[in-house]
Amino acid sequence: MEKTKKTFGILGIVMGVLGFIISFIPILNILLAFISLLAIIFGIISLTKEKTKILGIISIILFIISVCNTILTYYDNSVALVDGKEVSYNEVIKTLDENPVAFEEKYQGKEIELTGTFKSVNTNIGTKTLEGNMLYEDEIILKEGWRIKVPTGAYDLSNLKGGDKLYVKSKISYGLNYIYLSDYSIMYKSREVTNYTILELNGESLLK
Repeated sequence: MEKTKKTFGILGIVMGVLGFIISFIPILNILLAFISLLAIIFGIISLTKEKTKILGIISIILFIISVCNTILTYYDNSVALVDGKEVSYNEVIKTLDENPVAFEEKYQGKEIELTGTFKSVNTNIGTKTLEGNMLYEDEIILKEGWRIKVPTGAYDLSNLKGGDKLYVKSKISYGLNYIYLSDYSIMYKSREVTNYTILELNGESLLK
């Protein structure tokens, strides 16, 4: 029996280590629930014997770390949906840094949907277009890394504060060394702007 409980303790540690590794992978860490359940069961069984108690304690500690890391991974990376697939900001920016061609194929111009944490906003940023026109934009920066660019004054950003959760639906593009989300069209002669980006706070649209 003691040997069996030692085996359970070792299996618990193995499951805990496996769960810890998987907890870093946003999509695969859905499997963490099953793996962690095994780790915690094996760990509890091992606690019933003094000689195997340390194995059980290690299993349970690894279980707790894995669960916490999974939660933090989702929070920090702001898992988004692109073409129905889950991606994180870190994944997308890494693709841009390592292989711009792959970024163009996988992400450029694709529709993206996410809920992120508001960090700050820069307003009335002027950029000269290739046609020589001046384009003015407001830039919303999310804690997770995403930036959303919208025409200056088109959205009510005055009541946003740090920590607010924003729902965003837009399209992916990129600058020199960063990714931004933007989706609008503008007729320079008439100055008519059509906004397609959806920005919502507490279910309410911020579009004026």
